[in-house]
Amino acid sequence: MEILADHFIALLGMTFLLLCSAFFSGTETALFSLTRGQIKRMRAHGHQVEKMLSLLAENPSGLLIAILFGNLVVNILFFSTSAVIASDFGHIYGEVGEVGFGVAVLFMVILCGEILPKAAGLSFPERIVRLNSALLRSWFRFLGPLRVVLEYTASHLEPAEQHDNRLNAEELKMLIDATQHDPTFGKQEKAIVEDIVNLPEIRVRELMVPRVDQLFRRADAPAGEALLEAAEQELELIPIYDGEEDNIVGVVRVHELYVDGQPDRPLSDYAHPVRFVPETRRADAMLREFLADDLLMVCVVNEYGGLAGTIFLEDLLEEVVGEFDAMESPPIEQLGESTYRLQGNLGIREWRSLFVGFLPESIMRTLALDTVGGLVVSLLKRMPAVGDVVRVQNLKFTVESVRDRRIETVGLELSDSGGGDTV
Repeated sequence: MEILADHFIALLGMTFLLLCSAFFSGTETALFSLTRGQIKRMRAHGHQVEKMLSLLAENPSGLLIAILFGNLVVNILFFSTSAVIASDFGHIYGEVGEVGFGVAVLFMVILCGEILPKAAGLSFPERIVRLNSALLRSWFRFLGPLRVVLEYTASHLEPAEQHDNRLNAEELKMLIDATQHDPTFGKQEKAIVEDIVNLPEIRVRELMVPRVDQLFRRADAPAGEALLEAAEQELELIPIYDGEEDNIVGVVRVHELYVDGQPDRPLSDYAHPVRFVPETRRADAMLREFLADDLLMVCVVNEYGGLAGTIFLEDLLEEVVGEFDAMESPPIEQLGESTYRLQGNLGIREWRSLFVGFLPESIMRTLALDTVGGLVVSLLKRMPAVGDVVRVQNLKFTVESVRDRRIETVGLELSDSGGGDTV
């Protein structure tokens, strides 16, 4: 075509500029996708590569500015040249010719100046860095004072708003799901990360030791007496009260009683301060408070100000890493293909995670409960007794043991089908 012959030099220039654009795009992608292992391996590949890697480590922002500025200049020159040729196409072939040439040029830039070189940079980063190191360093030095001005300007730009780069809980959950088939990320590690992510959704009332399960002693009780009880129950900490059990005045370390060796000394002499929190306090905030203030025990109070239970650092950590005491009875014990034994204090939240789909959501919305034992008592509508049976759709609960009017263990049988709620 005559018009192409007339613009032969301009087309050669555009080809050169397109190659320059590919050079900058591919080198940028290759440089900033290198792993630490690749960088360490490449340091033995010659003087120019070594200098480029040192520049990348010492001044990555300056190197990036040089690459982006080069790509910008190249693209401006490329499109300016193409605009002149497109105008001549328009004079000869009309608007269709002008638009067609513009679309073809844009397609070439996207494909040959961006997509293909970036794909090559991702696939062969080491090879591209080795090939382009000398040329890129020459361009970096050529910019000289102009690059310094650009770096200074960029470093003093105030962002309109500071963006928080931290991942939120939902993003972390998506990241965990994405690593589901990654062999380097084991099941235990995934479970721990999931438990950490879920901590903000948990309230301390779900983790606390209920008041009825906690050993309390009077503040004026002798240390020797408390020491014997602590040894029998394998306790490390004993809350002490003055007057009534709701009036907790401190917590005692059992090992300090051993070390001191004065059995007649009152427990109040060994008391450490405690803190009171509402039962709606989030578990993650409580964990931070324990660690920041070096707390031993926290008293959990209900909406009426009464003592609901106590919580220790161990309770919070076990939520993340699992039970510390292997001798404790498992909260869920499978007896057969569809039969289980549940501890009465098994949390409803744990129930949902292990028996998802079995417990009707309508029941959960209606009954504000924290434990499986509480669920059974609510459905019975009376104090439980050994042998009591309650059915909820395809679930059959049987009370196996009761202590102090509280359900200790419950038998559970799952069936494939079931009717309405019965007791």
